[in-house]
Amino acid sequence: MNLSADYIDKKGVTIQVNAKTQILNGRTEITEISITPLEGVVTRRLLHEIPLGDLFDDLLKQTPSKPTTNLPSKHQGRKHTEEGLRLVAQVYAEAYGARKPVQEAVAKACGISRSTAEKRIMKARQAGYIQAGHPRRLKK
Repeated sequence: MNLSADYIDKKGVTIQVNAKTQILNGRTEITEISITPLEGVVTRRLLHEIPLGDLFDDLLKQTPSKPTTNLPSKHQGRKHTEEGLRLVAQVYAEAYGARKPVQEAVAKACGISRSTAEKRIMKARQAGYIQAGHPRRLKK
């Protein structure tokens, strides 16, 4: 996917920053960037001034990022079902891949508190539905 953002430096020069992305380990990562001033040239001063970290964050926020899975609402003390834990893992993986806070995504999808979402994530991880280090690898 190609992303683009504009930056205006202290002297009013507009710079276009383009980035190419790939999905790596379940996350959208920037693999290539280009910096093009719309007027003038790229100077050392200009390179030092560009807030690349902030621009990268803005560029990555342009990627599709809304988890699409809705979960059943409150647990109410019943045992967690395999289906429910798989759904928690799916929302977790979608949020992780979209660089969104995973606890908040699960909480919103389930209509539960963040604390309860953290507990469900822990249960899904204990059951093997969320793999440490590779959250996109879901147990079938």
